[in-house]
Amino acid sequence: MSNENYISYSATQDFLSARRRSSTLIASGVMLCIFSPIVLLILISLTRLDILTWSINFATGIGVIVLLTFIATAVALFIAGNRWLKVHENYEYEDCNLSNNVREKIIKENKVYENQHMIFKIIGITFCILSAIPLMSGALFVDALASSRLDDWLFFSDAFTRWHWRLFLS
Repeated sequence: MSNENYISYSATQDFLSARRRSSTLIASGVMLCIFSPIVLLILISLTRLDILTWSINFATGIGVIVLLTFIATAVALFIAGNRWLKVHENYEYEDCNLSNNVREKIIKENKVYENQHMIFKIIGITFCILSAIPLMSGALFVDALASSRLDDWLFFSDAFTRWHWRLFLS
């Protein structure tokens, strides 16, 4: 193998940094897409429950503006994340070699990342399971709320469930 196929440690760090940056941007965009209807749902629910004195049209208008803002921001993050992937695209498709020293450093860094990733995955899965609690709690209010009020509560708890679900998965 020729020496020109070896990638330096700094080039490897640049590549891994770009991948982390891209992953963060794309994950943030996905989170915004999932969060986008939450404000709309909460504002409509709070208005229908008479907690807010706004008209339903005003609450819906504000909610849609927030939803569109979140989606526009998410699209911008997707484009920016893709840009960071394109910067080092050549490493994805070329046969590249790492020196033993660089390989050992990368393996060591990967072990640190694996531990953090496992902790966040445990937290995320736990929150996914627990996120059903707000929605299921609607059954507790069947007798206390009239049919329309129960619908409003379930509408609100759906929004809360969406927020809760994405809290630690981004």
